[in-house]
Amino acid sequence: MTVKQFHNILNNKINKTRNDNELIELLNSFDDDILHRCKIVTIKKNHTLLKMGDNIEYMYIIVHGQTRVVNVFENGKLYEPVLINDNEIIGTMEILQNYPTYISSIYTTYDTKLIRITKQDTLKLLNENLLFTKLILKCISKDFFNQSFHQGEKLIQNSMFLLVDYLLRQVETSRDKKITTITNTREVISNRTGINLRTLYRNIKRLRELELLDVIDRKIVIKENQSKQLYKYYDRLRGK
Repeated sequence: MTVKQFHNILNNKINKTRNDNELIELLNSFDDDILHRCKIVTIKKNHTLLKMGDNIEYMYIIVHGQTRVVNVFENGKLYEPVLINDNEIIGTMEILQNYPTYISSIYTTYDTKLIRITKQDTLKLLNENLLFTKLILKCISKDFFNQSFHQGEKLIQNSMFLLVDYLLRQVETSRDKKITTITNTREVISNRTGINLRTLYRNIKRLRELELLDVIDRKIVIKENQSKQLYKYYDRLRGK
């Protein structure tokens, strides 16, 4: 991969971010050998990037797109702690801990373009490249904060708050700002929020009655005006 190729990818991004320049600066700091071994890979929406238990060969930086982290426990329960977005990283936690395999599965939620860096080059960059190390620390800090915050919310808030919080996160990550369609099944939403199915159905029904969402063909649909009202309802649930 060359920096010029990367520039071309950034120029084609629909939603540019202020962190794009940081990525360019980072790639400019790579030595030629490492840069040559980096690859640009594209994974289509709803496809697997890597599976829990796969041998660790690479880390990834998301150029644009989004992935979700999925952990599956022995009892069959799913846990999805975070979404990973533009300019964030995948795989470094395992490399830093010297794990032989990935501890989570990663799936794309949109068409996603990534920079792939070998495990060996990742370790070399961690030892020698300050910009790369700063990026790693920044992403780890963000993940730790998000997981701690949402876990704390789950411990103290009721089921309606958890559902509305989940819905608003879907709105915030939706590519269509006019209308958000949530295709996840009720079972998936239950696993992600920790709300039992019976309560989940009751809460969705209540939000429909309040005209804060619609259900079309069993899919939750939130229009732009509904999302604004949903934010106000969220604040009321939090006691603001």
